[in-house]
Amino acid sequence: PLPGQANWQTIIALSAKMGYQMDYPHPERIFAEMASLTPLFAHFNYKEIDEKGMEWP
Repeated sequence: PLPGQANWQTIIALSAKMGYQMDYPHPERIFAEMASLTPLFAHFNYKEIDEKGMEWP
């Protein structure tokens, strides 16, 4: 990633340079979209994961 940027911010910047604008001001929005499209993640809560972490089985 670029200095001072998280990976998700770098991907969004690269995507914009390639002509595909993404509207994700926070990783919570990315997670919400992923959860809406992936049944495996539908029961997870971003805030809870952010606070407590998550262990993959």
